[in-house]
Amino acid sequence: MLQILSAGDKEIEVVQLNLKTLFDGIVKLEFKEEGDAIKMISKEGERVELSKAVKTRPPVEQWLNTLSEEMKTTVYKRLKEG
Repeated sequence: MLQILSAGDKEIEVVQLNLKTLFDGIVKLEFKEEGDAIKMISKEGERVELSKAVKTRPPVEQWLNTLSEEMKTTVYKRLKEG
């Protein structure tokens, strides 16, 4: 977590490297050109589009919390659809 908080301008790349320790089953995020997170990707390569894009603007702890909540919301919605 210290590595992520101290990353500064490269926070998205550092978060990408540490996703598997931050979130269970998620190893990568897919981003739009503006830097907004739009998909979560598992180690098996499964891609799940987030219900709503998450803006990855500093501070990192805020957008990580938003990302965590959006992941939960997305999984809930996908399970309900199924």
